[in-house]
Amino acid sequence: MAESNELRVEPFGEPGAFRRAAELDISSVEGTRERLEASLADHPTLSLDTSEVTFMDSQGLRMLLVLAERAHAAGGTVTLVNAGRAVRRLLDLAIPQPIPGLVVAPE
Repeated sequence: MAESNELRVEPFGEPGAFRRAAELDISSVEGTRERLEASLADHPTLSLDTSEVTFMDSQGLRMLLVLAERAHAAGGTVTLVNAGRAVRRLLDLAIPQPIPGLVVAPE
């Protein structure tokens, strides 16, 4: 099966639940951000499963920070569920403290 950079929506049974597969980088972040921002406009809480993210660059990190800021301002959060190794590593290296509006669920 070929890898896809498209955002896949998983039926988690609640609004704002998404799964991101493949890479989250400069080439794919814009479409992902637009999709997630549209969901935030309707519901201030997002759940993003990143277990299948194989690579995330600074643009992916920036997207998460912007989404977390917007969710926090609206009284919600962005929760990373099943954060994959690539995502956890970048967050651990780049962000030494908690980020308002961003929750990384325990493994």
